[in-house]
Amino acid sequence: MQAPLRDKVRQLYTQKAGLYRFCFYGVFRYGSGVAAHLAQSGLIASDLRILDAGCGHGDVMKACLRIADQRKYVGVSLFAFDLTPAMLAELEAWAAQQASIPIQTQVADILEPDQLPPSWTHMDRIICSAMLEYVPRERLAEALGNLRARLAPGGHLLVYITRRNWLTRWLIARWWAANIYTPAEVEEALRHAGFQSITFTRFPFPYAYLNLAMMVVHATAR
Repeated sequence: MQAPLRDKVRQLYTQKAGLYRFCFYGVFRYGSGVAAHLAQSGLIASDLRILDAGCGHGDVMKACLRIADQRKYVGVSLFAFDLTPAMLAELEAWAAQQASIPIQTQVADILEPDQLPPSWTHMDRIICSAMLEYVPRERLAEALGNLRARLAPGGHLLVYITRRNWLTRWLIARWWAANIYTPAEVEEALRHAGFQSITFTRFPFPYAYLNLAMMVVHATAR
């Protein structure tokens, strides 16, 4: 990501972290919807390496931990990176007090894959929630290719990404200066990045209203 854009995103989520949590995790209960989807997806199990790409303040990691604890999964290794140090610090503070499994963290840009530790490879699952919207549109396939390079053969990618429509043009594109996409655009980028078996799924009840604004995409690596 170019330095001016990277700095703009970091500034946005440093200054407006509280507003972001209030809007999307308080009012719209987006984090609860993601947790419910993960719980019914069948993608969390024992003996997995799971990477949260663009972890924010950690709702995906927290959901994975709850699922592993409740279902008594073992051998789960957790990794998370984010562009914004302030957001990552929230996850690290929570993990230090409450996580039952250690979470390895790193400040990194998805478009600068060398910023991630060399050992962060052969991931069985990569989950990306509301992060790709901040990648320049022309580099979406490149970002997805960088994620694919971190997957184990046959590994699974799960993407939560904003759907383009009248609502998100106002709420996401204008208010949060983020990109929004059609299903066809997302599928094209995934195929260009080398993914196959691309499936669009949905948030379950009682969070089905989130399907108006978000897409959930499950893909496997070649």
